[in-house]
Formats: sequence, structure tokens, C-alpha cells
Amino acid sequence: MEQTPRYSGPKRLKISDSSSGLNLAARIVDFIKKSERRHPGLVNARRAMKSINPINLSDLKRIVDLWADAALQLTDSDLKVMNRLTRAQERIGHAA
Repeated sequence: MEQTPRYSGPKRLKISDSSSGLNLAARIVDFIKKSERRHPGLVNARRAMKSINPINLSDLKRIVDLWADAALQLTDSDLKVMNRLTRAQERIGHAA
């Protein structure tokens, strides 16, 4: 029986420290456009996975705890970067 390759998630966007804000925004837009083409397939693949491997409540609670702990460990620097990315996305969205 032939094994199907496992989905390893979307390719990571590489961001270098030397990228200018506009270059970074352009790369993010390009990454999103490339990902949009795969989106319907990924959504349906995820639905299929959930139907054969449902998550139970205790697992869900553990995942929520992990995310909550991660959120509580964010530094001011992390929040500034997230803010900058959000503003760049908003500018791109308004320009489109």
C-alpha cells in the first residue's frame, strides 16, 4: 500500500532583519497570494483530518492552556513587531 505524503504545513516566510518595511510588506502580500491558491484544498484536507481524528475536550483544553501560556510570555518587543505587521497589513488592505 502506497503511503500518501503528510502535509507539513505552509512554507515558512523567511524575513531577514535587513528587509525594509516596504520590501517586507511586498513579500508578505506575495506569500498570502501564493497561499490563497491552496486555501480551499487545505481547508478541506483539515476537515477530512478532523473527521477521522476528532479532538476531545481535554486535548482542546491543553492546547488552549499552551496558547494562553505563550500569549502571557510575549514581550513588549514581540507586541511591537505584531503591531507593526498589523499596521502594514491594514495599509495594504486599504490600498487594494
